[in-house]
Amino acid sequence: MSKYLLSLIFILLSCTLLTQQIVYSNEQVDISVDLLSNNESMNVAACPEVCVVSPVYIDCENDPVQLDGTCSSGGIVNIEWSAINGGNILSGINTLTPTVDAEGEYILSITSSDGCVESDTVNVSNDLDVLTLAAILPYSQGLSDIWGWTDANGNEYALVGTISGVSIVDVTDPFNPVEVQFISIPDLGSTWWDLKTCGDYAYFITEDPTPPGLNIIDLSNLPASAPVTTTQLGIGYTDSHNIFIDENCIGYLFGATTTSVGNGTVIIDIGANPLDPVYLGIYNTNYVHDGFVQGDTLYTGEIYAGQLAVVDVSDPSNPIVLGSIQTPFNFAHQVWVSPDNTTAFVLDEKANAVVAVYDVTNPSNIILLDTWNDGIPDVVMHNAFYVDGGFLTVSHYTSGITILDVSEPDIVVPVGTYDTSPNFIGGGFSGQWGNYPYFPSGTLVASDRQEGLYVFNTTYIPASYLEGCITDDCTGLPLTDVQIDLLGATNEEVNFNITTGCYKLGIAECGNYDVNITAPGYDSQTINVDLNTDEFTILDVIMIRDGGCCNADAGDLIPPDGVSVPVSFCLGEDMAAFLNDYTNVFETNPGTDYSYSYIIGNNDNIVESSINGDFDWSNLPVGVYNIYGFSYWNFNTNTDITNYIAGISTITEIQNEISILNICANIDSLYANNGVATVEITALPQANAGLDETICEGESVQLNASGGV
Repeated sequence: MSKYLLSLIFILLSCTLLTQQIVYSNEQVDISVDLLSNNESMNVAACPEVCVVSPVYIDCENDPVQLDGTCSSGGIVNIEWSAINGGNILSGINTLTPTVDAEGEYILSITSSDGCVESDTVNVSNDLDVLTLAAILPYSQGLSDIWGWTDANGNEYALVGTISGVSIVDVTDPFNPVEVQFISIPDLGSTWWDLKTCGDYAYFITEDPTPPGLNIIDLSNLPASAPVTTTQLGIGYTDSHNIFIDENCIGYLFGATTTSVGNGTVIIDIGANPLDPVYLGIYNTNYVHDGFVQGDTLYTGEIYAGQLAVVDVSDPSNPIVLGSIQTPFNFAHQVWVSPDNTTAFVLDEKANAVVAVYDVTNPSNIILLDTWNDGIPDVVMHNAFYVDGGFLTVSHYTSGITILDVSEPDIVVPVGTYDTSPNFIGGGFSGQWGNYPYFPSGTLVASDRQEGLYVFNTTYIPASYLEGCITDDCTGLPLTDVQIDLLGATNEEVNFNITTGCYKLGIAECGNYDVNITAPGYDSQTINVDLNTDEFTILDVIMIRDGGCCNADAGDLIPPDGVSVPVSFCLGEDMAAFLNDYTNVFETNPGTDYSYSYIIGNNDNIVESSINGDFDWSNLPVGVYNIYGFSYWNFNTNTDITNYIAGISTITEIQNEISILNICANIDSLYANNGVATVEITALPQANAGLDETICEGESVQLNASGGV
């Protein structure tokens, strides 16, 4: 028997003995041993950690995008990507960052130095959710406002206001939020908490004045500890409604109460001594509910004054108001401003109110650019924050959070939403209080008063846009009454300028759409377009009139043969030639579907009209009169030409309506070939130039009515 066979028998016998049960006294002990588990490191290969950032957004044009597997680790000796569902790998198939050009799933397979193969899959799509729920952390008490902080190692913490204190939650792993500290101060409790950070410190306030002071949390030793100090700022500060800290660590306590400097917006220097801020000044022109500061400019939500104000705070001891504007619902609750100080976003805290977007480039002339709300009846918006790239994260009570693309401030487009309040609908103040979108990872956290802390992964996907101008096919002038609709879409936003006839349309999803354009009196048009992410597609449309072009022809009307202008006759006389039917004599073709009328004008005033030119001149007083021919398109309005003229008092009114295309018509002087034609009625006998007789010396003279167009 060989020594190898003897060794095998010995091993088998040992295994049998080790798995047998041994009895000591009355106790039975199982001492079975798994030999493989004791030698796992010798027999099982060490496998790599495979990690792919997922999902990945690709636009509808399938412009190339790069995948990211650089978070993978562990003795990698071979990398290989493969595509399923029709994807195409353009380059980098054996790297951690390949480039692909189509929707689909892509698999990353990594082989370690021990020969172990692991894989992970990434989904590439142009139909991704902007907000993806990662986790919910419930609380046994109500929540209020929320902020966030990131330490030097990249660990991310949500700072959550609750009724009894501040909950500090580690959200570095968004799928596994963990409360690491809870900060409470004896006897301090409030429905209203607000928090902001400067460096390694968080500053939180409430509207509870007992105990008084600004509370400061030292975050530098998280997660182990978070000690708190309190200061009254040397001015007897007790409480405030809100707090903002700017990029220079200057703090603003809105709705503050003090015992020595009065009440208002208290301005403090935090940066010089974070644990002992210094009082700088106060703004108290109006009560400020919330605000935003950038550089030397304070933007205020003056809720009871119902306005946004812009204030110069370069000298905190002497704030100067630069301008203000009433907000749409006169209850300005919160304001946030774009990084370039050009655009302000204001929320009125009322049911059915809007996000109002303002151009604040010139504070003395603030301009409203657009408004938006989610269209859900009675919902109240609360807080909103601007995210680089042109997005606004808006918290609503009862209907959750909405992400808006505000990169084009005059056309606000919702691109994502998530309802954190499934048990509440409509009005009221239950539901989401606020959100914090500034973690470097892109994680967004939101506080729902009843449901708890929501943690989201975000993919900020820009909107797709369509723009152009709508004009009349006959004149080329802009149309002012136009409806534009993306067929099959329910969430497009359209801004139409009634002065220029131009529009902007935005929608969250790129893709192929049919655009329907309608205007009263014009043939509707449906045009197919491709809309792509973060791009403007240009669509100018020429609208065709129902009855064809505005081809009204008032004609070159000429006087009767042998008659020179002006025509004169005596007061009280009639001029028989004007009793003829001029419609046939002077105007034989006013245009298809057009009717014709004659107008007597005295200066600019319309004196009389007639569809056949029969005027009784004998009833008119002394004066000089012009005669006009007026052709009128019968499809203009629901009235005929006689009723239309009856509602007009001057020739200028008709000409203005023609110029802005309220009507399709034409109007000319009667004797257009001879300048301004006039008929003069005089009280004295006059010879009628061009005739052998004088009108007033005897009977009226019958003029020769022959003539032509």
